[in-house]
Amino acid sequence: MPMHETEEQKIEEMRFAKRFAEQFGGEMCAIPFTYGLDYLWQRDPEPERWMEIKKISYDSNELPEFMCSLHKLQCANTLYQSTHSKSFLIVWCKDQVIATPITNLVRGEDYRIKYWGREDRHAEPQAMIPREKFETVAELFGD
Repeated sequence: MPMHETEEQKIEEMRFAKRFAEQFGGEMCAIPFTYGLDYLWQRDPEPERWMEIKKISYDSNELPEFMCSLHKLQCANTLYQSTHSKSFLIVWCKDQVIATPITNLVRGEDYRIKYWGREDRHAEPQAMIPREKFETVAELFGD
């Protein structure tokens, strides 16, 4: 699986993960890229959720849908089968942070597939998840 993040982006993502844990408790543990997602969120002694963090340069309502590699959905499903812990896509927008579950999604109901890639990256199947499937992280993870 190719790595597309720069060192600066990784550092920024780590800072975000630290702030997330400070706000919602527990610890965001970076996991090896072979898992397909970015973090395991642990609260109490048990794993809470698997997390994929994506930063974009748009406001949360500017786009009708958000993109996640279909491979990441496959990884989310495999992790759920192994651990019974759900995975979430966290999208860090310019105006707020939103999230949605990415475990056991149904094509046609929860997402559509688009074959796409930026000019500097390879194209691959992408799951295009509608904006209305997302909530703020406070709504999803706040107690």
